[in-house]
Amino acid sequence: MTAKMRVHPPLGLHADTLERPENLILARGPSGDLLVAYCRRNRVGGVWHRDAAMWTLWSPIGAPEFIGALSARGIEVADGGHALEVWLDAVTGPGEAGAKH
Repeated sequence: MTAKMRVHPPLGLHADTLERPENLILARGPSGDLLVAYCRRNRVGGVWHRDAAMWTLWSPIGAPEFIGALSARGIEVADGGHALEVWLDAVTGPGEAGAKH
């Protein structure tokens, strides 16, 4: 096969994303307890699978599409009322992507 394909390396979650608690929320999925993160700066969604000690990343992806992908995979974000509101504001709110608040 002589065809070539150009593949761009995926971006990961920026370190600032993991340092800011409002970018993280607990969830539950088919594989157990999860930690969900969304990085506006790099347009990356991530799910930490606690039992497997590994990340699943979606890149590049917008916040609405990432939230839809979670639902489609049976991942339920913890409905802690205020915690969910804070997370949604952080990942979909106005302002420069990745900006410090």
